[in-house]
Amino acid sequence: MKSKIIFLTAVLTIGITFPNCHPECECDSIDGPFFDIKGIEVSNKPNKTSINFDEYFGFDVTYTVDFIVDNLPENCRWDFSLMNSALACDCEFNGWRGSKTEKLDDITIITLNDFDAEHLANDTISDLMQVRIGEFGLMDLNEYLLQDTALIPRQVFEYGLMLKKAPELDKEFKVKVVVSLSNNDTYEAETEPIIIQN
Repeated sequence: MKSKIIFLTAVLTIGITFPNCHPECECDSIDGPFFDIKGIEVSNKPNKTSINFDEYFGFDVTYTVDFIVDNLPENCRWDFSLMNSALACDCEFNGWRGSKTEKLDDITIITLNDFDAEHLANDTISDLMQVRIGEFGLMDLNEYLLQDTALIPRQVFEYGLMLKKAPELDKEFKVKVVVSLSNNDTYEAETEPIIIQN
């Protein structure tokens, strides 16, 4: 009897939250918590025609997707906690669980203009690219690809891709981005041309 009282006292003190949907939540309906990649789009940051190199933040790679429905209740995240917490509304958004099956195999960056003496038009310049990790971190693209083995978590590739140096031969910077996925799908897109000054 004593053990039951101690157990019930502990449960009531700590609190248990079981998975549930809160009827008072006014969440928009979503098309699906997962996504399936159907293509890519690329965009310069910032979107200008001419810029100084130290003001150029590279370009974003965004996946165009179809959303996939699963069997979880709509707009309800299932979790379990021993911590006492307020039953706040936690709305979900399209694709919040990431890609259901796709992983990133490779990203190849091809310059469409003469970049420098070693990288002429139609050459790969992936060795000159860095991945923006978080708001301030940078990692070489090739190094990033070696360690990235997870399913694709978001519709935007990290925080974008940045150049290690400014173009030397042709100040107009324009590239083709080729993305290869683990399901053998390949997608490509070109950036808008931008003049990059040293």
